[in-house]
This record gives sequence, C-alpha cells and structure tokens, in this order.
Amino acid sequence: MKTIILAAMLMVSAAFAHTIVGTPVLKGTLKTKLVVDNVPATCKVQIEKIWSSNNEDSYGNPAYHVRMDLSLSGYDMESGKTVKFDTKVMLSNMFTVGTNRMVKDYEYATEDGKITLTIKTDGRLNSVSFPNKSQKVTCSF
Repeated sequence: MKTIILAAMLMVSAAFAHTIVGTPVLKGTLKTKLVVDNVPATCKVQIEKIWSSNNEDSYGNPAYHVRMDLSLSGYDMESGKTVKFDTKVMLSNMFTVGTNRMVKDYEYATEDGKITLTIKTDGRLNSVSFPNKSQKVTCSF
C-alpha cells in the first residue's frame, strides 16, 4: 500500500514539475532574404547582449533577457514599393501561463508579445516574428 501511495505522489509531482535545459542564445548577426508584400527584402537580426534577469519562474528556473537589433529593408523598382522596419528590443524567456510564470528554453518575446524569437537546441537563431504594417513577418534562419 505504501508503494502505491509513493508511486502516485511521484506521478503527481512529476506532472507539475517544469524543468528546462538552460540553452543559451548565441550572440551574433544573421541575415536572410524574404519577400514581403511582393517586395524582395533582407531581414537582419543582431543579438547584442544576453544576461540573467535575476528572476525565477514558479518552478525555480532562471529567466534571461536578450537585447536584439531587428531590421527589415527592401525596395521594388517596378512598383516603387518600399519595406522598412528597424527597432531595438528587449526580449525575455519568462512567460505567464495561466496563473504561473514559466521560463521556456527555446522561446523569447517582448513584454507585449508582439515580437517573438525562437532558437534551436544549440542556441542558434531559428526564427523571428514581428508585425510590419498590417501583417506578421517571420524571418527564418
């Protein structure tokens, strides 16, 4: 009977645990080509700084901040259309899920959630999504 109760308690505690690997974002700059509103454009992301926020989530995992420079530029000579976006943002991997604060390994977002960054398991950039005019732009690397 004791082993059944112990096994049940372990299963319940495992269901509520949230562990992270702690994959760091790598600093550096990446560029990619994409088409926005039928305009060929270049998306450039530069990770300038990564540091601990000195905050922990509900499970005791540490959160991190990332300072990123994000730009999108393009011009179509035939139509005369221009695509331009340039900003410096602060992202964090701390998210609110229900009533809990939770750190995510591979996702970062601005406080308002409009700009998101995903990384691969090795810390390299995977994608960046952000609003530009009336649409959402995703740069994949």
